[in-house]
Amino acid sequence: MHEWYVRNQKGYAFVSSYYGRKRFQLHLVCVKKLVGWNYPNLQTGSSLRSHPWTLHSSSHCLHTCCCRAHPPIFFVLGGPGSGKGTQCGMIAKTLGLTQICVGDLLRKEALQNTLRGKWIASIIHQGNIVPGHVTLGLLSQAIERERRQGTQAILMDGFPRTLDQAIAFEKQVGCCIAVLYLECSLIVLRQRLLLRGLSSGRQDDIERVIQQRLDTFEKQTTQVVEYYRRKGILHCFEGEKEPNEIYKEIVQLVQKQLIRSTCVEIPKCL
Repeated sequence: MHEWYVRNQKGYAFVSSYYGRKRFQLHLVCVKKLVGWNYPNLQTGSSLRSHPWTLHSSSHCLHTCCCRAHPPIFFVLGGPGSGKGTQCGMIAKTLGLTQICVGDLLRKEALQNTLRGKWIASIIHQGNIVPGHVTLGLLSQAIERERRQGTQAILMDGFPRTLDQAIAFEKQVGCCIAVLYLECSLIVLRQRLLLRGLSSGRQDDIERVIQQRLDTFEKQTTQVVEYYRRKGILHCFEGEKEPNEIYKEIVQLVQKQLIRSTCVEIPKCL
């Protein structure tokens, strides 16, 4: 059995599907307005079995309209030093969204005086990527906290970093509604990181680690970019522009995506 929670301005709906018997039942608070543009005859509390829909068309309806009980998520990608954190912070403040920085979650965990914390710290110090199951576990906890607090949407800063992480997130959590990618040349990224290292005090901003981080990004994260490009949800921005120019472009896109999103949740990947 698969379950979804749907939310619109009028209320919540609970949907359960039984694929083995090709039957769908709908238990909802107010759903007619939610799906009425496609199925105007649907009544509150009615069974989808009473409607002449095939399993395929019902699945399409659920894929379009039904979502998991999480706020919508935007992935914000780019090389180290591309300005992901800066843009996420500005947009989150303007639109009242939540920023989750994967790097901050990992660095916070690395400060814990535990075996796992020390292990994560050693990986960060070497400029490598923390294994996906660790990162995904921390992210899932953070997303759940934000869901309980009723956040409108989440800007995920610096995730996913590998193709495996992207696929695992879709299977275990759900789909993002858009991927924002800040494009910068490796030369510019290197210059920015060296400059930032003079004041940041971060262990991964020293020259020896910077090159390793850039190499890792070029090798692994570019695969993620192509993955989302093929899915048709990748939006690229020139990361070498002035921050305010980039901000104006991104904030317009985010607003449009939130408006276009039928449900105020993460779509369930069928």
